[in-house]
Amino acid sequence: ANWGTVSIYLEVFMRATSGTVYAQLYNTTDSLVVASSSLNTAASTFTRLRSPALTLTNGKSYRVQFAKDGAGEFLGAKLIVV
Repeated sequence: ANWGTVSIYLEVFMRATSGTVYAQLYNTTDSLVVASSSLNTAASTFTRLRSPALTLTNGKSYRVQFAKDGAGEFLGAKLIVV
Protein backbone atom coordinates (compact mmCIF):
# COMPACT_ATOMS: atom_id res chain seq x y z
CA ALA A 1 0.00 0.00 0.00
CA ASN A 2 2.92 2.37 0.66
CA TRP A 3 4.18 1.98 -2.91
CA GLY A 4 1.13 3.53 -4.57
CA THR A 5 0.12 2.08 -7.92
CA VAL A 6 2.89 -0.25 -9.11
CA SER A 7 3.35 -3.57 -10.85
CA ILE A 8 5.48 -6.20 -9.09
CA TYR A 9 7.21 -9.10 -10.89
CA LEU A 10 9.35 -12.03 -9.77
CA GLU A 11 12.52 -12.35 -11.84
CA VAL A 12 14.93 -15.30 -11.59
CA PHE A 13 18.16 -16.32 -13.31
CA MET A 14 18.62 -20.10 -13.51
CA ARG A 15 19.46 -23.07 -15.73
CA ALA A 16 18.84 -26.82 -15.85
CA THR A 17 21.84 -29.05 -16.47
CA SER A 18 19.36 -31.93 -16.73
CA GLY A 19 15.60 -32.05 -16.29
CA THR A 20 13.76 -28.87 -15.28
CA VAL A 21 14.34 -26.18 -12.65
CA TYR A 22 11.55 -24.28 -10.90
CA ALA A 23 11.08 -21.08 -8.88
CA GLN A 24 8.06 -19.52 -7.19
CA LEU A 25 7.22 -16.78 -4.71
CA TYR A 26 5.86 -18.14 -1.43
CA ASN A 27 3.73 -16.24 1.10
CA THR A 28 5.20 -17.53 4.40
CA THR A 29 2.55 -15.76 6.50
CA ASP A 30 -0.34 -17.73 4.98
CA SER A 31 1.64 -20.77 3.68
CA LEU A 32 0.54 -20.17 0.08
CA VAL A 33 2.23 -19.90 -3.31
CA VAL A 34 1.59 -16.46 -4.83
CA ALA A 35 -0.72 -16.86 -7.83
CA SER A 36 1.04 -16.68 -11.23
CA SER A 37 4.52 -16.66 -9.66
CA SER A 38 5.63 -20.16 -10.74
CA LEU A 39 8.46 -20.17 -13.30
CA ASN A 40 10.38 -23.05 -14.88
CA THR A 41 12.88 -23.84 -17.59
CA ALA A 42 14.67 -26.82 -19.10
CA ALA A 43 17.23 -24.58 -20.85
CA SER A 44 20.84 -25.64 -20.29
CA THR A 45 22.12 -22.06 -20.51
CA PHE A 46 21.36 -19.45 -17.86
CA THR A 47 17.95 -17.97 -18.55
CA ARG A 48 16.26 -14.90 -17.09
CA LEU A 49 12.56 -15.53 -16.44
CA ARG A 50 9.95 -13.00 -15.29
CA SER A 51 6.46 -13.69 -13.95
CA PRO A 52 3.34 -11.80 -14.93
CA ALA A 53 2.42 -8.93 -12.57
CA LEU A 54 1.84 -10.27 -9.05
CA THR A 55 -0.54 -9.14 -6.32
CA LEU A 56 1.18 -8.89 -2.94
CA THR A 57 -0.49 -7.99 0.35
CA ASN A 58 0.67 -5.52 3.02
CA GLY A 59 1.90 -7.10 6.24
CA LYS A 60 2.76 -10.48 4.67
CA SER A 61 6.22 -12.09 4.44
CA TYR A 62 7.44 -13.64 1.19
CA ARG A 63 10.37 -15.77 0.07
CA VAL A 64 11.48 -17.33 -3.18
CA GLN A 65 11.50 -21.12 -3.36
CA PHE A 66 13.66 -23.06 -5.83
CA ALA A 67 13.37 -26.72 -6.85
CA LYS A 68 14.73 -29.04 -9.52
CA ASP A 69 13.70 -32.22 -11.25
CA GLY A 70 17.16 -33.35 -12.28
CA ALA A 71 20.06 -30.94 -11.81
CA GLY A 72 20.43 -27.20 -12.17
CA GLU A 73 21.76 -23.93 -10.83
CA PHE A 74 20.09 -20.81 -9.47
CA LEU A 75 22.04 -17.55 -9.55
CA GLY A 76 19.46 -15.23 -8.08
CA ALA A 77 15.98 -13.89 -7.73
CA LYS A 78 14.54 -10.44 -7.20
CA LEU A 79 11.29 -8.56 -7.14
CA ILE A 80 10.96 -5.94 -9.85
CA VAL A 81 8.79 -2.92 -8.97
CA VAL A 82 7.62 -0.81 -11.94
